[in-house]
Amino acid sequence: MGSVADLTVVVACDYFSRPLRGGAERVTAEVFGRIAASGAEIVVVSGVGNPYVRPSVHETVEVVASTAIDLSRLLRLQFALAPLLPIRLFRLVRRRRPDVIHASSIHFFGSMAAAAVSLVTRTPLVTTCHVGSIEGLGRFGRIVTKAFEATIGRLILARSAHVIAVSASVADHVIRLGKDAAAVTVVPNGVDIDRFSPGERTSGVSIAVVGRLISNKGTLETARAIEQAKGEFVAIFAGDGPELADLSSIADADPRIRVAGHRDDVEEILGRADIFVRYSTTEGRSLAVLEAMAAGCAVVVSDIDANCELVEDEVTGVVVPLGDLGALTGAIERLVSDADLRIRMGEAARNEVLGQSWETAAAETREVLRRVIDR
Repeated sequence: MGSVADLTVVVACDYFSRPLRGGAERVTAEVFGRIAASGAEIVVVSGVGNPYVRPSVHETVEVVASTAIDLSRLLRLQFALAPLLPIRLFRLVRRRRPDVIHASSIHFFGSMAAAAVSLVTRTPLVTTCHVGSIEGLGRFGRIVTKAFEATIGRLILARSAHVIAVSASVADHVIRLGKDAAAVTVVPNGVDIDRFSPGERTSGVSIAVVGRLISNKGTLETARAIEQAKGEFVAIFAGDGPELADLSSIADADPRIRVAGHRDDVEEILGRADIFVRYSTTEGRSLAVLEAMAAGCAVVVSDIDANCELVEDEVTGVVVPLGDLGALTGAIERLVSDADLRIRMGEAARNEVLGQSWETAAAETREVLRRVIDR
């Protein structure tokens, strides 16, 4: 078996730019940054034009950027087209001759290109999947995503020598799409427990909602539930995306709701927050939920499978039925009014994630890549 220093990987990741706004690109940065730091040669081909400014832990990752047409506002889902990315990816693979190509999601344009380049150059492909069941999506999103997964998604999976799933629920979804279970390995996302830790709580109650403002994160539903909640608190929404204008309209009617836009100090927001809410319709293994738990927040999540894997109802947080905004409002009101419950759940949540590190995720990913290459 070869050493890590012998490993060369070309990674296709559509949104690998600064700031890193979505989960797939953040996982790519955390995992492959650490693999690069251990001696491997990692080149990321991105679908966005502005170069990625690398944190020190990822400074050995090389980035080849392209130019993308962002369709997120039109689709209300994260998707972009980068016409030149396939050409740049092909030329890079022909020149570098990597041991393996890695696709960062079956839902990215760059992953289609990665599958095609893998076929043409006969380079092994490994794909990481981040999304589980899509049944909770709205009608339009569900139709579009199902059609994509049934066609292009299946082709990407079929070309993949191995698939990494970020959670058990994602692995189940990949297998339902037709991938052999023997070719699927679960590598859970990690969390930086030193960066995300309990901070100085304010005298009042603070609610944090962090993440991309797209339909599957349930941001607008969360804002409406918070608007209906009784009690004194401040709710901070940190993130940007196509739903920003609609969210701002809701916030204009309730002075308790504050829209912060994209923030680079999410760890400080979570460290000061008492409650965190993620009412998502689909997830893989939410980094935002993991980070809120590490920060000692009492978390409220929807009852989709991926969230239930992370949060134990009434122990490390509160799980509410998706589609029941009254239950979401009630959970928020309950935590706002009960400080002892917030503290108890926050402490249990942090203890739950203490052993879930990015170093472990990187090591397990590296092992999957090495097994594929050795075969």
